[in-house]
Amino acid sequence: VWVQRKRDGYFPQTLRIRFADGTTEDIAWDGRDEWKKVVFDKQVVEAYLDPENKVWLDVNRLNNRRVAEPDPVPDQVPDPDRVPEPA
Repeated sequence: VWVQRKRDGYFPQTLRIRFADGTTEDIAWDGRDEWKKVVFDKQVVEAYLDPENKVWLDVNRLNNRRVAEPDPVPDQVPDPDRVPEPA
């Protein structure tokens, strides 16, 4: 999971991660660096920065949450070796 601070101000915040098994983990981020990378051994399905809305000076709260896109169903994955037949 990558987190980015987009403006000049920085504030200590909580990054809440939800995993595919339903568990969550809160990570403290001081916000000083522009980027923070966090790696997990479990599949992440959601990342939510400041989930309790404690940072009132956030100019855009709409970009604080991301939900992972599901992997495509195996039969919907295009076969790169398959050449379409001419019409």
